Amino acid sequence: MTPKQVKPFSILSLICALLLAACDQLPDFSRQPHMAYHFDAPATEWPECLPLGNGRIGLTPDGGIDRETIILNESSMWSGSRQEADNPDAAHAFGRARELILEGRAAEAEALMNEAFVCRGVGTNRGDAADKPFGSYQLLGRLTLGYVYDGNERTSATGYRRELSLDDAVATVTFRRGKATYTREAFTSFASDVAVVRLTADRERTLGLRIGLDRPERYAISTDGHELEMHGRLYVGDGQLAPPTRTPNDTGVVVEDSVTHAARLEGGGVRYAARVRVVLPRGGQLRAANDSTLSVEGAPEIILLVAMATDFFGQSPDAAVRKQLEAAASRPYETLRREHVAAYRERYERVHLRLGRPGLRDSWPINRRLDAFSRGRRDPSLVALYYQFGRYLLISSTRPGALPPASQGLWCATTHTPDNGAYRLDGPLQMSYWAAETGNLPEAIAPLVEWTRRLSANGRNTAAAYYGARGWTAHTWANVWDFTAPDRQPVWSASPTAAARLCASLYEHFRFTRDTAYLRSVYPLLRDAALCLSDRLSEDPRSRRLVIAPSLSPENVYLSPNGRRDTFGVGSTVDQSLVRELFMNTLHAASILRTDIELSGLLSAYIARLAPIPLTRDGRIAEWPEPLREAESRTVFVPQLYGLFPSTEISLSRTPELAEAARRTLEARDEGATGLPLAARISLWAHLGDGDHAYRLLRDLLRPVAADDTQSGGTYPNLFFAAPTFLLAGNLGATAGIAEMLVQSDDDGIRFLPARPAAWSDGEFRGLRVRGGGEVWARWRGREVHAGLRAVRAGVFRIKLPATAADLSVRLGGHSVSCPVIAGAIVFPLSPGDELEVSWREK
Repeated sequence: MTPKQVKPFSILSLICALLLAACDQLPDFSRQPHMAYHFDAPATEWPECLPLGNGRIGLTPDGGIDRETIILNESSMWSGSRQEADNPDAAHAFGRARELILEGRAAEAEALMNEAFVCRGVGTNRGDAADKPFGSYQLLGRLTLGYVYDGNERTSATGYRRELSLDDAVATVTFRRGKATYTREAFTSFASDVAVVRLTADRERTLGLRIGLDRPERYAISTDGHELEMHGRLYVGDGQLAPPTRTPNDTGVVVEDSVTHAARLEGGGVRYAARVRVVLPRGGQLRAANDSTLSVEGAPEIILLVAMATDFFGQSPDAAVRKQLEAAASRPYETLRREHVAAYRERYERVHLRLGRPGLRDSWPINRRLDAFSRGRRDPSLVALYYQFGRYLLISSTRPGALPPASQGLWCATTHTPDNGAYRLDGPLQMSYWAAETGNLPEAIAPLVEWTRRLSANGRNTAAAYYGARGWTAHTWANVWDFTAPDRQPVWSASPTAAARLCASLYEHFRFTRDTAYLRSVYPLLRDAALCLSDRLSEDPRSRRLVIAPSLSPENVYLSPNGRRDTFGVGSTVDQSLVRELFMNTLHAASILRTDIELSGLLSAYIARLAPIPLTRDGRIAEWPEPLREAESRTVFVPQLYGLFPSTEISLSRTPELAEAARRTLEARDEGATGLPLAARISLWAHLGDGDHAYRLLRDLLRPVAADDTQSGGTYPNLFFAAPTFLLAGNLGATAGIAEMLVQSDDDGIRFLPARPAAWSDGEFRGLRVRGGGEVWARWRGREVHAGLRAVRAGVFRIKLPATAADLSVRLGGHSVSCPVIAGAIVFPLSPGDELEVSWREK
């Protein structure tokens, strides 16, 4: 056929054929959308600052024009100390309280628990234990920078832009003053383990700078040539030390009186040090303005290297910061930045996500984007940005060899952090790890494993002291000092299944990686936590089932038969689900490791006798077994849905009746959800297959909250989750929810796009991880879906297909294969590196 003979419909057919052929190819993820957000003004409150962190040290610069404050954080800056908090009389009280609970005398049981089932001392001191033995996570200090501009002091700044690049983990500030452009870059190096701040000016302009360090208390400042040093020792919590004496120097920096400081160091807690080195690559004059500040004049470029350390892990903080600075100062700025970006991207770039196409709002300041999105404007790329921001926070908050993230992650701006920055073990800490495995950040679990191992050592004493039980336990509040006792208010702090939640996170890592060497290393933690809970089980005289008693349902109460509102009860659904999950995980681990045959038989017998998930008369999942009734049916908390998520006990395919009961439970309690319950609901609705509902909740969560608003929940201008104070668990809970909308996996198989909302009509992702040891990707537009899996571990992988799937195409190793669809799924045994591709069209 000659060119003149080609008909129009033939050209159209050729284009369609080319498009279909393109859909059969692996998606091209080489061009990832730029992930960043920005402001057009300096921060006026801390929740407007840009967070930087390398898993151990952190910065939050405010981007001020004439004066800038940069908050410094180090993950082991905890006041307080180890203490003997276990109450030797608690076990007897617990035994009697259990008898009373089982006899239906909840009021007497609660009175006894409040009297005797408490820690010694003041415990968390109602969330303000900075000067108590429990301690508090604290800021390390404040780096203050006073800027003097070359001839432009009276000129206003224009074109201001303050940006956080998630692609590079670098914060920048740029603006014009007069005819010159000034630029700042800051990062916390993932390669050199120091913070780096670079200041430059163009058009041969120069900068003047006054540099100071301080913190609210317990510090001393000195200068050493071209360096500024701050050191001190935190409060150990003995209640004997006098308030600090502080005086301002001529720059306004507050310096603690040297005599008071010397006395304070005796018998103190964690020692810390911070050191700032000034580097002037293109000239300028540096001098000590006084004994506590440095001054720079006439410099076109200024580089500040900031090192921070404590003695928490046994090192000398002074020696550590000197060593870190010497190593960093020997490298040019360009090398420091390049090595930092490469080390950071090794983790960050494992996952790519695009939702929708770039739009006009991508160029808006983040506060304006949040406002528009909360009012219903479409901005799918904002959701992708928020997802990657969550991964960024986890990468920045913790790393192997450091500590798990505090309740506010790595960042805080005070010495009295809300709730002491403590680890809350009745949900929030576990929630902070929901996104780690699906988000392809498996190394994030290492600090949690090591911290749990240390915690369990003290937890053995607590298990014996409070329950007369074997194994180990913990309760609601914990810290870096291995605090495992209940607090002073048992109704808020005596969670009996806190150790089970920790073990759930540890076992999830194995479910995703199938690493038997890792499983062997954590198995003793699972086994001994299961032993403790097996010793805690009692027979319910009404049902003859095994139950936890006394039991709690976090944040909720129930009505006893006499109408009294009670907290302690028998076998709350969440406690029973956690016990069942821990016993099942321990049983499976023992089978894989071929160990503890006798214990396995015991756990199997216990599992068979555990009370099942109860239902209310109107078909919802009940918090408590009958005859106990919920006191507040409209409460936003739904702890009884733990089996739906993060556990995998309830599913649409395996337990449809329970899934429907879960749906009814959510519908009854969905109005007015804020805080952590709102973040959790995204995943719950995703596991019920309702992507549009999950998306509406995500939009509610991203409702903007003013930086100085301490009453409302939503999202702060810098994307921190507000509950109403910043809680890392909220960010990461929502991050996990977005992933659960895109892919889910359990023993029943892998489901692509199980809860895709209508707002995500097209998109793509790569690098998310699934249980069984696989990485997955997908690309979709409208009803056309193309997805794939790469096996990281050898195994049998089962892909569940949507009931609406048509025109199925399967490729293995790049070659088309045919396979039967059995019970709505295809099954393939894969070796490490094998790649499976699946395409279909939704009818």
